Amino acid sequence: MKFLKALLLIVGLLFGVYAILCALGPSSFDTSQTTVIDASPSSIYAEISDFKQWPNWSPWEGIDETMVTTYDGADAGVGAQMNWTSAKAGNGGMEIIEAVENTSIKNTLSFADAEGNSMGAGHTNWTLKEVEGGTEVTWDMVGFDLPFLIRGMIMIGGQSVEEDYKKGLAQLKTYVESKPKFAPMSEEMSDVWVISVQRDNVTEEDLANGAVHGPAYGMIATFMAESEMAQAGMPICISRRYEDGVMDLSMSIPVADSVEVPEGMIMEKIPGGKCLSTIHKGPYEGIASTWEMMEAYMKENPQEMRYFPYEVYVNDPSTVAPEDIETKIVYPVEG
Repeated sequence: MKFLKALLLIVGLLFGVYAILCALGPSSFDTSQTTVIDASPSSIYAEISDFKQWPNWSPWEGIDETMVTTYDGADAGVGAQMNWTSAKAGNGGMEIIEAVENTSIKNTLSFADAEGNSMGAGHTNWTLKEVEGGTEVTWDMVGFDLPFLIRGMIMIGGQSVEEDYKKGLAQLKTYVESKPKFAPMSEEMSDVWVISVQRDNVTEEDLANGAVHGPAYGMIATFMAESEMAQAGMPICISRRYEDGVMDLSMSIPVADSVEVPEGMIMEKIPGGKCLSTIHKGPYEGIASTWEMMEAYMKENPQEMRYFPYEVYVNDPSTVAPEDIETKIVYPVEG
């Protein structure tokens, strides 16, 4: 009986101490960690904007072999979701609600117990800034609201969260820096005569709506059919200007030689010579990241351009699966 009373007294004292810690503990929790990674912002953005890539570097990966993780919503960027259940790490979820490509990401973050009761909610942020030696990466947790009974846990173990963030950034750095560096192919290309339709001040929305390429290629194809003219290569899109998401484009189809074209079309020659190129494989919606890698390479390895960069649509998207679509990005440079 005395033992039971003593045990109850100890439990009561511990509960009282914990209640005091909860009363003194913060109602929200913030932390911020920063490192510099020897890689371009686009390389790092690709790893953090796609939750399916997080197991490659996450500080929480492997802490519970029974953890079940599911992915919903968008593949990457705004709308991407990740949810998990874990006996050791608890249950929770994240969703990307804001994203500026290669610059910043904002996530919602929430935790719950096995019964679904909230154990805290807030936001985490990623910020990427190009600096000498690579990219400065900041990962923070801001305004993480804590239920009363969780505040004592932060008083006791708040440092572990900061250590997790440090560990995560260190593992992200190791993983990204260990990947092979992007390097385009160098090749000699011949002159190509093309019939083009130019469209200026094209927006990303115009491209997404299909209001540019289809109609332009249709005009050229109709003229060529009426003229009984054969196509001498796969369609091309010349990027004459790109500024803040607005671009001047020429949709072009190769032909064997120069011909007279009607008003609204341009007969031009893409000059041959040395070119740097790479292949983007997959849907057109994801091609921006490949352009970013080419741009980053050109910035790190300056070379004088002798013509506008352009895309070559290597295969017909109507005859292959989306993941097998190939687009060649070409940068004509001085030899």
